[in-house]
Amino acid sequence: MNANYRTRLATSEDALVLADMRRRMFLAMGKPDDDRMLEMVRAFATWVAGAIRRGIYIGWVVETPDREPIANAGLFLLEWPPHLRDVGVMRGYILNVWTNEEHRRKGIARRLIETVMSEARRRNCRVLTLHASDEGKQVYEKLGFRQSREMMFVEPE
Repeated sequence: MNANYRTRLATSEDALVLADMRRRMFLAMGKPDDDRMLEMVRAFATWVAGAIRRGIYIGWVVETPDREPIANAGLFLLEWPPHLRDVGVMRGYILNVWTNEEHRRKGIARRLIETVMSEARRRNCRVLTLHASDEGKQVYEKLGFRQSREMMFVEPE
């Protein structure tokens, strides 16, 4: 990663920046920029500000020398029952991994994920999961992430 970039911990004051990057992430994956997206952005900003204050969301923001935020990633900590894979009670969910298009291919996303993984290790959180975009999948695979057999159900509205 270019030495001119600065990575810092996100604070609750970054909630709108994090929510906007989340929006851009979904738009890049082909989701519509509609009323539902606006609703999600508002709800996420409120949620992430509180989650940062409660210490269950640890986020990082990458900035240019002019302090322009250009990338971010988050670690959502979840209490989890002991399992055969890991008897620990803490798991991590990686989310909001985003780099502005003009700053890609510089190792920023990889460095952010390595930072997330390091923090998870520090907290004895051995299992990390995420949902990868097609573009991001190769970054995660190079760091040791593998497909799982997880399924999902979402209650219809």
